[in-house]
Amino acid sequence: MKETTQETEQKPTYNPDKNKRRNSLFSHLTSVLKLSDEKIKSKGNSDRQKQGWARVMIAAISTYGQILKDSELEEIEERLTKLETEKELQKYR
Repeated sequence: MKETTQETEQKPTYNPDKNKRRNSLFSHLTSVLKLSDEKIKSKGNSDRQKQGWARVMIAAISTYGQILKDSELEEIEERLTKLETEKELQKYR
């Protein structure tokens, strides 16, 4: 039986901080929303194609909202942690 070896070195990846990733996602979603809006308004597309683009738009809006909600929850969590830490420090003064 062959022994499995564990990787000890971290593989190089492009992994910017969470704010940069989030802003990048917002940028991509904004592009998707603009394109979807253009496709829905264009006269050359059939109703079926417009419905498909509308579904894409709804999915992008939903994703945008979820990312925004998650970022707001993270901010609230950070503020709460900071307040709890300050409260603990005040106990010992």
